[in-house]
Amino acid sequence: MSPHDSTRHAACAPAPHARPAPPAGGLCAGDVVANLADHVAELIVVFDGNGEVIAVNDAIGRLLDRRPEEWIGRHGAEICHPDDLRLGMELLVSSQATGDGVKEPVTYRLSHADGTWIDAECISSNVALADGDQVLVLSCRPTGRARPCEAIFEEAAGRVSAMFEQSTLGMAQVGTDGRVLRANVELARLCGMPPRKLHGLALHELIAEKDRNRVLGAGSPLLQGRGGEVRRVTLSSPRVPDGREVVVRLSSSLVEDHHGNPMYFALQVVDLSDTVAAERMIRDREAQMRTILEMAEEGIVALDRDAIVLYANPRFAELVHLSVAELIGEPVERILTGVPTWDRPDTTTRCEHLLRRHDGTAVWVRISHRRGIWSEIADTVEHVLMVTDVSDLKAAEAELLHRSTHDPLTGLANRGLLESWIDEHHDGPRTALVYIDLDGFKDVNDTFGHAVGDQMLTVVASRLSSGSRQEDLVARLGGDEFVVACADIDPDHATALASRLVELIGEPVVIGDRIHVVGASAGLATGGSFSGHLGLLQRADAALYRAKADGGLGVVVDRDPRAIGPEKRSTSIERATGDDRATIR
Repeated sequence: MSPHDSTRHAACAPAPHARPAPPAGGLCAGDVVANLADHVAELIVVFDGNGEVIAVNDAIGRLLDRRPEEWIGRHGAEICHPDDLRLGMELLVSSQATGDGVKEPVTYRLSHADGTWIDAECISSNVALADGDQVLVLSCRPTGRARPCEAIFEEAAGRVSAMFEQSTLGMAQVGTDGRVLRANVELARLCGMPPRKLHGLALHELIAEKDRNRVLGAGSPLLQGRGGEVRRVTLSSPRVPDGREVVVRLSSSLVEDHHGNPMYFALQVVDLSDTVAAERMIRDREAQMRTILEMAEEGIVALDRDAIVLYANPRFAELVHLSVAELIGEPVERILTGVPTWDRPDTTTRCEHLLRRHDGTAVWVRISHRRGIWSEIADTVEHVLMVTDVSDLKAAEAELLHRSTHDPLTGLANRGLLESWIDEHHDGPRTALVYIDLDGFKDVNDTFGHAVGDQMLTVVASRLSSGSRQEDLVARLGGDEFVVACADIDPDHATALASRLVELIGEPVVIGDRIHVVGASAGLATGGSFSGHLGLLQRADAALYRAKADGGLGVVVDRDPRAIGPEKRSTSIERATGDDRATIR
């Protein structure tokens, strides 16, 4: 335990017949000594309200040849001359009454360990402790028994020399001619040579050639006037063990003699190498990160708190068909029109967006956003967006969806899509299904092969699509069976449509160098279903079966019994006539 530690311990511990020390965390007498007395040459004594000593600093040993413990618990009357007792009591009472202490010096005679009395000028101050009590802090500067000036000078010189040699900063005395008069161990370490080797060297020999003019040139303040400072100077130190570049801050101040004549410059050298290395590492990492961002396949955008573009990589500029320079400083809403706002910090959100670019083209993108990602590092960056082109993915999804709902040969809707359509429309009173089966197709397919048969089916699909209304759904159920689904159509118009489609299919087809002809039969169901959502399709299928049984090449209609007169309700199936076909528009 150091002397200071023992002083604090004694000061904070209760003295005999004294009050306990304040609670932990409060100001105690030892704290006063630790925070004030350890850094001054004066003798510091702390008295409680009863005039008893509760703390004293280590200066008592140097000035009075006593240990601090000798005074702890003693009354002020025991440590000062009896003739000064009255003055001391008046001082204590006065300071307690005013609360200000005594600021003008008062001379007391203090007891030295050798039995003599030492004159001391004393100033007092009142200090409040944590428990609310007041203590008197006496600062004493002895004026008697002065040592010879030579001894004082020798002691001061020794202290300065020790401070110079043991300093953690590089230090040197540099003559007005720029040569090193003296250097300490730390500066020698920075320069990679023993201190004795530095003696007599010109300062410019210690500076890297690239920095010499900046440090010692005409415009440099370092060895001019009263001195100055130069930052980021590289030392010429090839013999540093680890071979690293030593970067320092140089500062100087002119030292004069008692006549005011210049003697030398006091040079301080602060090693900045670690700081410079850390900064270089940060710059390198930033450069690496920028390279990664520049090469990224995704568009990356940094925005400020007002959603203004601070940074955009080349990929994002390519996506929006603008240059990086055109993007910087622009509100992101002008570039990503229609993108939702982001309110939740520290949360990554994603959305897909059809980006319409300034040239009128469009591209599907996926936007990942995070807010506040760099707020602790750079207040200017509030939002970061990653923008990915997903057009190919969207096209692939659309293709997969189309394949799952359409016939691969003809491109018409398949059975699944037709049934979904019926789910939505089967109860409509103006709904109609035309169920079509080809007549004579098997002969073509068996005689001329599947390739010709496939071409025939493709032609039939095209004729059904062109002969139907734009809003109708044309589907292939498989083989040579087709369905045309119509919503919001008059039953008579549906009958005419079915007849017209049969006629279109019956027209000759040229495939290769041959002409092929097939016919068609159709069953038409109108007016909604009566037996579940597929009842309408079942009724159309039954009507088609009737048309086939009647010889084919015609249309049989299954009308909604709710839409015909009482005399026909016993049979709702009838064969379409030429008059029906004549009504086709």
